[in-house]
Amino acid sequence: MLAGGSENFVGWLALSLGVYYYLLCYVNKDKMKLQVAIVVLIAAISYLGRGTIGGAIILFAAVTFYLISSKPLKYKIFVFLVISLFSTVLLLSDTISEISNLAFRKFNEKGIDLDERDMILRDYIDRINLQTFFTGISPDHYPFTLHHGNFHNSYLLVHSQFGLIGAMFIGLILLTFLLKIWKSPFLCLLLLSISLRVFTDVIAYIGYIDFFIFYHLYIIWNNNYLKKRMKLNFVK
Repeated sequence: MLAGGSENFVGWLALSLGVYYYLLCYVNKDKMKLQVAIVVLIAAISYLGRGTIGGAIILFAAVTFYLISSKPLKYKIFVFLVISLFSTVLLLSDTISEISNLAFRKFNEKGIDLDERDMILRDYIDRINLQTFFTGISPDHYPFTLHHGNFHNSYLLVHSQFGLIGAMFIGLILLTFLLKIWKSPFLCLLLLSISLRVFTDVIAYIGYIDFFIFYHLYIIWNNNYLKKRMKLNFVK
């Protein structure tokens, strides 16, 4: 797979499969396993993608908090202390420190700077006017041709291809976070982990796996489903 593709894609695949494993567990009310989030985090660090690592950390935190949300306060404190102790031991370990420096070398060298992605994003926004807002901007124009027409951003791609419809979809993503984060925090955090990743590469809205993103949005916005689930949890 890596010979003809990208390590970033493998990291994205691991993250997306992990997110939708938890989404399906949530929908089907199946027991969730934290080990899956740990494996995704390890895979993200192994493939060195900053966006993937950020998304995997959000996924791990979301699943951890979800799993302990219904536990007694003493249990939550215990989990917090265990994670804190484990993190401290890792930070103090020379071997782990060397591995960490290697895994996070992109963060060490570049921080959160997105390199040419920042320039592409600024140039794209500068080219938006009344006409291009409705029609989108072709990747065949300068300076995008300097990067072989690759926007390195799935949201720019969806607007470039679908114009107004793409802009409406981006607006839907933003509204989901603004309006649903308090009612469905776990689902919104899962969506955030994916949204952060696709912001840094053209890996979404172009293939079959996008079905899960649309299904994810449907579950978040389906008030009847959420009310029914909350009622079932209350009865339990």
